[in-house]
Amino acid sequence: MGVPVGGGMSYSLSEATALCLKAARGSGMTWGYAQEAAYAAIWLEERGCAGIDALCTLLHTRGRHNSQSGALLADSGPIALGCKLTDLAPDLWFNDTYDGVIAPLLMLPYIHQYAALKSLCIHVQSTEWQAWSDGQDFHVTGTPPHQMQQLTLSRVAQPAPKSPPLRTRVDLTQQHLDDLNSYAHRTYAPATEASRLAGAGAGLNDND
Repeated sequence: MGVPVGGGMSYSLSEATALCLKAARGSGMTWGYAQEAAYAAIWLEERGCAGIDALCTLLHTRGRHNSQSGALLADSGPIALGCKLTDLAPDLWFNDTYDGVIAPLLMLPYIHQYAALKSLCIHVQSTEWQAWSDGQDFHVTGTPPHQMQQLTLSRVAQPAPKSPPLRTRVDLTQQHLDDLNSYAHRTYAPATEASRLAGAGAGLNDND
């Protein structure tokens, strides 16, 4: 159950994940990608990063480029790229560069998984921010913007800086709630006369 905080609401990780999943599905993502997008956003929030902001940016991008969104996510979307990284576990040629990644923060959970799979420490460099992961610890400096960015992945010898304590709740602003709910509502079936009669209520027979 959400708890009011500031101008928004505070949710448990599972509640926030469920809302993100509905929103991602409502944007037109397949169930698989929607589940991955929700996972990535909450993984980041749990570690003090703006995962919800990044997810909302990705969903809005789908909305603005609806006719191109399939190719957009298949080729350069952070979820698709992240899934390829962890599912295929390729041997990266460091320094590997990813061009034009939308909401690049959403790739970081998958880079973290890849670092664990390969038992190495990866440094992620972009124009305004950088991150480190060795599969256990994870650290970000700077504020990653959510527009398209180029990412360079490098293998480094030293371990990642220590991770901050994990959070147990996600604070959503009213704007977050409005954005996520606007997409989530698209997953709801519209009411019909038949559904109203079959649902709760007296229907046509009210004998009270």
